[in-house]
Amino acid sequence: MKKIGQPGLAQILRTAIRARQADIRTACPGIVISYDATTQTCSCKLAVRIPDVNGIPQELPPLTDVPVKWQRGGGFFCSMPLASGDAGLIVFSEVDFSAWRVSGEVSDATQERRHGLYAYFLPGGGDDAHHIANASADHMVCGKDGGQLIRIKSDGVELGAAASDFVALAGLVKARLDAIQTKFDAHVHTGVTTGGGSSGTTATLIGALPPVAATKVKAQ
Repeated sequence: MKKIGQPGLAQILRTAIRARQADIRTACPGIVISYDATTQTCSCKLAVRIPDVNGIPQELPPLTDVPVKWQRGGGFFCSMPLASGDAGLIVFSEVDFSAWRVSGEVSDATQERRHGLYAYFLPGGGDDAHHIANASADHMVCGKDGGQLIRIKSDGVELGAAASDFVALAGLVKARLDAIQTKFDAHVHTGVTTGGGSSGTTATLIGALPPVAATKVKAQ
């Protein structure tokens, strides 16, 4: 028989469930404290205080040595210089992945606890006060807010924040220069071979032109 003032079974179960839920970690917005580009890890903190079993908001201690999840695959990658204050998503693994993190091979979890603070940091996102100033609704943009940008549009690609002129193509430039060279070298004045030289011959005035192509950047 339940005594007055004692919690009933339902209340006990609700309390136990809330206590377990309060100990489960899934994902939460986070803020970078510092970033180590050599190890590609960061120190970060949760951007939201989490209520405990009694509903009291608690601020967890900063997380350290958290791997940063950059987009990568097939030997290619995309990374950025994370800075203090940058936002992202802190994702918590269901199980401890520290052994896999060292070896890269399928490994046993070294800790039995589930839903612990086994974190990854996914850069991106942000609060409403820090929207990307140069984001576009109709094309892809890469770069730095207030700095240089690359815009990939349906009808072309623009390099630079204020790109307005077309880039010259090496093949077309070389063809025009070769045409100028041919005309110049073959030009003669009446009774005179341009550039001197033996009688009845035409001297090469310009000579072979050096390559005009970039070695790393291509365009179409």
